[in-house]
Amino acid sequence: MIDLEKLTPKSIGERIAKARENYRDINQCTVAKQVGISTSAFSKIENGSQPTTVMQLGQIANALSIDISYLLGCKKFSNFIDDL
Repeated sequence: MIDLEKLTPKSIGERIAKARENYRDINQCTVAKQVGISTSAFSKIENGSQPTTVMQLGQIANALSIDISYLLGCKKFSNFIDDL
């Protein structure tokens, strides 16, 4: 279940950064290109200063090979590649 009070651009950005840095070892530029946005826009999403759309969130999850539910705070991180 999603805790809507904790579903903020900042919390989503923190999960994106954590997955990107700690689990996937991929840089912002690479993810931004895959999503079709600038590196600057992606950086703003990660630091919570720019909200993301559901479509972008799905594209980011795909670029990181993770389940979107992790980014929404529904799941702890696991090896989502095996779940695909």
